[in-house]
Amino acid sequence: MDKKIAEELIKKYNEGTCTKAEEALVESWFLQYLEENPSYPSREKIDEVNQRMEKAISDTFAPAKPGYYRVLYRWSAAAAVLVILSIGGYFMVLHRPAAQSIVKKEIHDAGPGDNKAILTLNNGQQIALTTAQNGVLSHQGAVQINKTSKGEVVYQKNGPAHVASAINYNTLLTPRGGQWKLTLSDGTQVWLNASSSIRYPTVFPEGERKVEITGEAYFEVAKNKSKPFRILSNGQTVEVLGTHFNINAYADEQEIKTTLLEGSVKIIKGQNELIIKPGQQARTKAGGTEITINDQVKAMDEVAWKDGYFRFNNADLPTIMRQFARWYDVKVIYNGKIGEHQFNGKITRQANLSRVLKILSLGGVNFKIEGKQLIVLP
Repeated sequence: MDKKIAEELIKKYNEGTCTKAEEALVESWFLQYLEENPSYPSREKIDEVNQRMEKAISDTFAPAKPGYYRVLYRWSAAAAVLVILSIGGYFMVLHRPAAQSIVKKEIHDAGPGDNKAILTLNNGQQIALTTAQNGVLSHQGAVQINKTSKGEVVYQKNGPAHVASAINYNTLLTPRGGQWKLTLSDGTQVWLNASSSIRYPTVFPEGERKVEITGEAYFEVAKNKSKPFRILSNGQTVEVLGTHFNINAYADEQEIKTTLLEGSVKIIKGQNELIIKPGQQARTKAGGTEITINDQVKAMDEVAWKDGYFRFNNADLPTIMRQFARWYDVKVIYNGKIGEHQFNGKITRQANLSRVLKILSLGGVNFKIEGKQLIVLP
């Protein structure tokens, strides 16, 4: 593999156009570098390496040879240098102090979140989905509730809707450090992020489909022109017929963000209504009725969590820390004043917290992990 191919792979990673295999390869280089270099170089050292990067790459990358994977280890060391600079630059903050940044190692670490959720049935029975066996979980009226081998919950109609004498509501809740996928009885698919919930009828009544959420959820709504789908979240209503979109409605966020990927949705807040198009994001505040549109949003960044990534676009440190707190189930403590850092980039959600913090520490922030506490140091 030659230098141009390597540089193209890094470029594709930064642009978000890599295949899953290419992403894994690039990230393995970077994590390998972190393991082999526990202490980050100083700013002066980074500048020095920057000046020598082209020569290092030219000296190390031989002309392409048959067998893509057979030669990987021959150039992984040089690739790691390229990755630490390219990806490091990609994760570099817009403002970076000169002081060297490190993650202070402690005995404790926090593993990444996983598929964890609790299903509460209409009668109050709770099912811990993580430990529940695959197969039929329950029957409720005309619906059979199944847990699949993929670890998803699927509501399957097994009779006419009139079998149920009343509407049965279920609630699916993910704890901090959890996520889950759900298929409703109409075929709508819902992905719940950490510390989120959805309340829904086991069978939708005639004329409407309505659910309530807290936290963050991604929807792929089954099309049904005669039966609109409505999502209630913190005083906001989103109305659709069939579309793909994401709602971020965490109580500790300043705004409710609805990002559309496909189709169209109507946002309703008080007496105000607004229709958004694919690639747009509607923003509302919990206590107000104004609806604003963000045309500059990168829709795929907003749903990166569903595909196993943190994705940041000029994100400040508190925004990132709130995401880490939910996914790694830790309490964030700020020890002193934090700078006005802004981060850009993508980080896998499958890495332990300490590894993720190593990447962020390139931006001039110090961290310390003590049990279930993540301490941000000045």
